[in-house]
Amino acid sequence: MEIMDIIILVVALFFAGSWTFGLLSTPNTAPSTKVIVLYWWIEILIAFLDGYSALHLLWLMPLSMAVSLISVSQYTNIWYTASVFGVLVKSLVVLGPVIYFLITMA
Repeated sequence: MEIMDIIILVVALFFAGSWTFGLLSTPNTAPSTKVIVLYWWIEILIAFLDGYSALHLLWLMPLSMAVSLISVSQYTNIWYTASVFGVLVKSLVVLGPVIYFLITMA
């Protein structure tokens, strides 16, 4: 691994870890936040296991945040109507092929 990959992974781990700590310490969080953190950990895990460049996390992490927030935006009151599973499935329709394409083409 190059030094730039290590720096990016450390920053990604900091963001994912701090958001995970925030989720664990705050009982009422939006479902989209839970899905965002889940995707971040999946992307970081794939970066470790598959060995693709951590530079891809620079666009995958913001993309997973945007797609998760857009997929929950159709609900009028996200605290009561959106479920974590519903947001996960809706955002997986977009993010699944993107992550698969990245893994196969990297």
